[in-house]
Amino acid sequence: MERDVGVLHTGLMTATRRQPLVSLVLMGIPLLVIGILTFQASEADRIVLRAEQADAATARLRLVSDAARSSVERQAAEAVARVASTLSSASDPISALRNLILAQNMGFALVEEGGHRLFPSEDNPEPLLEKRKLHSLLGALAGVRADTAVSAGGQGWAWVADEDGRALLHCRRQLPDRLLCVVLAAAAVDQAVRAALDADPGQSDLWDLSLTDAAGAPVWPEAGIGEEPALAAARLDVPLRGWQAEARRRNGADPGAGRWPMLMAIIAPLLASWVSLGWVVHRAQRMRLEEGRRRMEIAAQVSHDLRTPLANLHLYALLIARKAEDPASIRNYCRIVEEEITRLSLLADNAVAIAKGGAAELTDHGTARPAELVSSILARLRPLLDGAGCTPAVRLGATGSVVFNRAAFERIVTNLLDNARKYAAGSPIDIATWVEGNRLMVSVRDHGPGIPPAAAERAFTPWQQESGSGFGLGLATIRRLARANGGDARIENAAPGTRATAWLRCAPAPGTDGEEPPCTS
Repeated sequence: MERDVGVLHTGLMTATRRQPLVSLVLMGIPLLVIGILTFQASEADRIVLRAEQADAATARLRLVSDAARSSVERQAAEAVARVASTLSSASDPISALRNLILAQNMGFALVEEGGHRLFPSEDNPEPLLEKRKLHSLLGALAGVRADTAVSAGGQGWAWVADEDGRALLHCRRQLPDRLLCVVLAAAAVDQAVRAALDADPGQSDLWDLSLTDAAGAPVWPEAGIGEEPALAAARLDVPLRGWQAEARRRNGADPGAGRWPMLMAIIAPLLASWVSLGWVVHRAQRMRLEEGRRRMEIAAQVSHDLRTPLANLHLYALLIARKAEDPASIRNYCRIVEEEITRLSLLADNAVAIAKGGAAELTDHGTARPAELVSSILARLRPLLDGAGCTPAVRLGATGSVVFNRAAFERIVTNLLDNARKYAAGSPIDIATWVEGNRLMVSVRDHGPGIPPAAAERAFTPWQQESGSGFGLGLATIRRLARANGGDARIENAAPGTRATAWLRCAPAPGTDGEEPPCTS
């Protein structure tokens, strides 16, 4: 029975050790799922926010594009208007236009009417500079002229490259047969665009806007805005064809930062509730396992304590059968059997009380002579000791009457003798009792192989024993009983053999002076 209980206890202890891991897994999986769902929800929210920001940035880029185009169209229209005004009011239009180009920092101007070029004049030789300018425009001029003929506003645009760099060619058909063209330097165009956008930048706390020309050079802001990936981009149409407006997220700007606290405010109570629930379940399961372990230990201890009296009953039953014709022996054996049955009844009551959650040990405090109690125990266990070849040598110093827990003392002595019988069979056993102050001492020494010093303290741990037989409950029971009665137990090598000593609290018996001579070993 004890072995079966030990196997069950081992399984229960394994389950107890695994229970935190199981609880961790059961709690961790839902938390992991919640974490994954939270992350996915956060990422989905971030994606939505990015899309919303991209839409807002795209809308703003359209405004930037419109403002840039409008500034260039306005600049070109003003230049064309000045050329037209000069033609109509000046007495010498050719000279007046040359002065206008120089005064207004205009790159060039060209006037055609009725299929003939008025400026630079076809009749008068042009200055060398005008010839070179005109020559650089001839390739683009044909296309722009064609655009003015078909466009709704009679306008045409083209970027050209001359000896001064890039320039914007703009032609406008004013009369059915008159074409006015102006050339705006790239620097002048860029300056006009910057002035228009600086007046209404449209920047945001989350993005920066920029504008680059057809060559990829930054126009606005003039220094550029870094290398972050574009959040949104928009290509401009004429007159700034090939230019691109972009919006880039500012460094450190998190599109989901504003909603993350709100998301956590929703998820945090859920996580806290789940952790609390998991802790309650874990604690309840732990308590159930602890209760099961406690009941297993009770069953093992009862099994261990019942083994010795049951063996005694069996031996005395055999002796009674053998001594059937000796009434005196039969009466003595029957008395011992009755004592063993009484002890079994006490053990059973003790086990029931513990199982119901009562006291750790039933008490039987009273006045008795420890020496007489030890002698009675030796008499009961004599057949078992003789069968193991153990001869007891008794030195009983506690011969007077004291008050102590007799039931606990009896179980301690019985377990000490039973341990010596099991682990030192065939060797003598020394038994001693004495009183030290308010402590009732008992010592049992065998002459067996002894115990390793490192294992001496471990021997008092339940289910830990060195010999490979039994389950190590005897010494654990001895220490538990001793400590429950104000004492303790220890074990040490005695060279040869092992000495186990236990002590309990005791008090002088009523009517005595409390003095008890010690027993020296």
